[in-house]
Amino acid sequence: MALFANGQREEGINCLREGLKINPDDPQSLDHLGFMLLNENQPAEAEIILRHALEVRPGFAEAHSHLATALESQSRFDEAIEQHARAVKFKPDATNLRVSFAATLARLRRLDAALGEYRAALDLNPQLPDAQLGLAGVLMDLGKPGEAVSEFEKATQLSPANAIALDGLGVAQSAVGRMDEAEAALVKAVGLAPTNAMIHLHFGMTLQSRGRTTEAVQHYRAAIALDPKPLAALNNLAWLLATSPDAANRNGAQAVKLANRACDLTENREPLLIGTLAAAYAEARRFPEAIAAAEKARELATTAGMEEIVRRNTELLELYRAGKPFRDSTPGGAIDTRP
Repeated sequence: MALFANGQREEGINCLREGLKINPDDPQSLDHLGFMLLNENQPAEAEIILRHALEVRPGFAEAHSHLATALESQSRFDEAIEQHARAVKFKPDATNLRVSFAATLARLRRLDAALGEYRAALDLNPQLPDAQLGLAGVLMDLGKPGEAVSEFEKATQLSPANAIALDGLGVAQSAVGRMDEAEAALVKAVGLAPTNAMIHLHFGMTLQSRGRTTEAVQHYRAAIALDPKPLAALNNLAWLLATSPDAANRNGAQAVKLANRACDLTENREPLLIGTLAAAYAEARRFPEAIAAAEKARELATTAGMEEIVRRNTELLELYRAGKPFRDSTPGGAIDTRP
């Protein structure tokens, strides 16, 4: 394990394999090898090794937990949850096993169960930054930003230089209208992690919601430069470039390019994104295409029961048919808040 931890991954794996030739039933070595193989993205072989570890040492909690990771990596989610449950059954006071279980449950959107495991870990040890941060994130996913603010604050107290915790705090504070505090948290987060695209995206959203378009554009551009695929960054930047009342912030050609990229990534099935493309076409004075896109957005939104998008595109169609682009003077405009 020391070789692997020091970056000598191949050497570490080979050393364990040699040791297992001498003692093929050593459960600790089997578990360590399985863990290493997981880190080398070899979940199928890791599964075989970890099952052998459990054959020779039934109830080996860490091996159950690592096996759960191997199964999740192979999209065998129910089996993964079963193995996590066995891990915490055999070692109920192991906070690391509970946090790992909770993280898997959260990724699988089993949010109430994840909440329970994070809380169980924190009951055992309230000083766990990962568990505190995970708990706060699950509360956000459950639509409870007020409760999440309190938990994110605890996470930042436990880990003051954790950019992800500060980012989460800023997003939660923004969601409950504590905008000055949200901006302060996000400034710190960007300072700590200037190459994190998601933090720039969240900062852009907060600035956009405050009507600070020029600054929001800068952060959306930074997010896209770091990661060209976040739909919200593509959509929000395209919307601002297409609809800002300030001519200095508008660029129809760029807006069309960005909105088309977002639509391509979603196979032209997202009415919100197609509506943004329509606004971009209108700003570029490509009104026949704007009308066609707005009609498609309205049709898809009608089928999906998305009444607000239906209403908005119905209104915008009148502008586009009159040969006029849309100017969004509402602070925040049509912010897409997805990741």
